[in-house]
Amino acid sequence: MCDLHDHHHDHEAHGNEAAILRVDGSVGQPLELTYEDLLHLPQDMYVEDVSLLVPGTRGEGIRLKGILEAAKPQQGTKAVTVRSSNSSFTANLSLEEMVAHGILLYRRDGQPLPPESGGPIRLIIPSDGVGCSNVKNVGLIHVDAPHPHHHDHDHDHDHDHDDHDHGHTHH
Repeated sequence: MCDLHDHHHDHEAHGNEAAILRVDGSVGQPLELTYEDLLHLPQDMYVEDVSLLVPGTRGEGIRLKGILEAAKPQQGTKAVTVRSSNSSFTANLSLEEMVAHGILLYRRDGQPLPPESGGPIRLIIPSDGVGCSNVKNVGLIHVDAPHPHHHDHDHDHDHDHDDHDHGHTHH
């Protein structure tokens, strides 16, 4: 099984192949993935037939959940910015929605997704309604910094000071 964390170090092994997808921003592990990297991810990240989730969309995809988890977004992060490779299109999306539903369409008929179909990587987010959100020619997923004044009650530590001892001795 492939360890996604190793891919950002392996560019020399890929020869001249350039990264086609970067994940950066408020992450513990920035990623730069080549097309070859996308072919060697853990099996549970793949969606063999995207049309089962998005009728009318042919191709193979990768669940964005695994890629985002490998990048380790900072706690409290709520949003991501997805940018096309030529920076002509930007979309701001919820991190929760991306993890739950995001799919990177990258292959069709065993070949890289062609540019005329939004390739080499096209983000699709199936919606509960008709259709889906999508970004063609994705090159960057930027995890936005958590808002510094936003207090998130989902932290792992307890903010209720009533059960803390505060240094008092009780006899």
